[in-house]
Amino acid sequence: MAALVEQRSLQKPQLPHSHLEFTLSPDRTQYIRRAHGRERSSACTSQYSDGNMHQYGIGILEFKESVSQPEMFKHARAAWMKLRFQAPWMAYRCSSIKDDPEPNAFLLSYDIIGRNSKMTQNGFQNLEEWADDTLMMRDEVRTFDEWEMWLKDHFWRPSEGHFGMESHIAWGADDKHWIVMSSAPHMTADARGVFSLFDLYMKLVTKEFQDSKKATYVPPERYPWGDEISKLTPAATTLLPDVGTEPVLNPDPSKLVQFDRQPFPSTVVPISTDTTSLYGDSLLNKIALSQTDTRAITLACSKAKCTLTVLLNSILLLADVEKAVGMLLAEAKKQNSPKMMALVEENWYKAEVWCIQINPVDMRGYVYPRYQTLHGSSTSGGILNVMVPTYHSMTAIRKCLTIKDGKIHRTWYSNPSAFWVDVIQDTQALLKIVAKTPPSLFHKSAVMSEQFAPLMGTVSADAMMGTKPLGMIPSSIGSMERLGLYRDFSPLYQKSKMGTDAEPPYLIPQMAVGGRSHNTPAVTVTIWEYNGSMVMNTQGSKRHQNAEGWDMFCSAAIDGFKQVIKGVLASQRSEGARAAL
Repeated sequence: MAALVEQRSLQKPQLPHSHLEFTLSPDRTQYIRRAHGRERSSACTSQYSDGNMHQYGIGILEFKESVSQPEMFKHARAAWMKLRFQAPWMAYRCSSIKDDPEPNAFLLSYDIIGRNSKMTQNGFQNLEEWADDTLMMRDEVRTFDEWEMWLKDHFWRPSEGHFGMESHIAWGADDKHWIVMSSAPHMTADARGVFSLFDLYMKLVTKEFQDSKKATYVPPERYPWGDEISKLTPAATTLLPDVGTEPVLNPDPSKLVQFDRQPFPSTVVPISTDTTSLYGDSLLNKIALSQTDTRAITLACSKAKCTLTVLLNSILLLADVEKAVGMLLAEAKKQNSPKMMALVEENWYKAEVWCIQINPVDMRGYVYPRYQTLHGSSTSGGILNVMVPTYHSMTAIRKCLTIKDGKIHRTWYSNPSAFWVDVIQDTQALLKIVAKTPPSLFHKSAVMSEQFAPLMGTVSADAMMGTKPLGMIPSSIGSMERLGLYRDFSPLYQKSKMGTDAEPPYLIPQMAVGGRSHNTPAVTVTIWEYNGSMVMNTQGSKRHQNAEGWDMFCSAAIDGFKQVIKGVLASQRSEGARAAL
């Protein structure tokens, strides 16, 4: 099927390079446009790094009554079709433009649907075929965590003519539990787009269970297909204005002395040296805090007058430092090299800033109101964020971590003010600057992506990317429910409805979002709160992480959270003792 689509797309005339809006194809069966900007460079990344950053969402549906496999599939299929009507971007095909004068050009196409339409003779055949291709019932029996790892190895390349998103449904513990998954390349949607769409998908599944037997029920075939064309999204640069200037900082932190993550060639052996396999390379370390511990973290933020993101990024910053410096010290000791040890210590004391190279900044707040109204909770798909660096004070960091006897030590455990006063306030100031990132930077990144895309997959691109470690990429989503997501399925938020007529047909006690981290040099950390519990997903690649360093980072991060929780509980005990006097 994909081959036929790709062949069909090759027969189309060349699209102008500035083709950013969807236009009707010459045979009047599709709407087509070019992939552009971040969307295009993301397609290249996925193409040449075997699906890296393929996005996914997964949840366990816990029903109050047993649900058979045919019934589950019927309702999910109807909901999936209706989801396409609200968010047609999930059904874009992507394929290579083989005869384009510029390398790495990709075509997005949307098949037209409509009964007795003058534009297509197939009626609803396209809709049925699309549902057959993209919604699958799985017969395998796996745990939630096993399915999540399966998703990391389930991907497709943008050149294959594949649709933009898939959904898979699998058995849970019994016929009252079903696991629902969706996945998409990063070019189809960024993380915010994926979990917003998954929330809408689940709402539509709920409506199918509630309304499908009512006289007023409207099946997907009776939807006004053709109207969804108004929601076909142009290239992201047309969705938001090219305005604003980047804040001017004095001194410029990028000009300050940065800690060198690799001051000498590394001899560390990664977890895997297999450079050919497409599967089994992704690492995942998941930590879920209890509701009690999560409340303690929230209380700590309230007392420190900082956001949860500031706290999380500060803990992850120190974990990143501990891992990078700790591994350098360990390697110098292993090679019994006083010279290397001295080089690490000199690097440590001379550095003025520690760079976190990538901080995702959501640009949806700048999207033109007409597009926000048009797309609503389904969002517009695509990539609507920009990546910016932050430069953290080494003076603050050195108050929390010290080098002694060839090892790095967590001195902030015994001196918590170093963390709460110095690091937290530094992070807070930096993130306030990040929050002011103007949409003009998104447009600038799109221009750079267009310039870089033709080179990707070549030696030139590899040389431009560099070989030094990227370190850690933090992504704090915050509370899903407070963002308006999954609130209808959260056991915590739906507690008052249980046992009443308003009780939903199912709840989602556990969910997760993530991406394929195959062959990526960075450690990506995604943190969210759902159902009163904070979850930290740490993801990496076996080819770029060694066992000691991976364990060092994960341990430092979770130990940091535990230390904050310990401090809150100790403070509560102290306050309780004073109140009793």
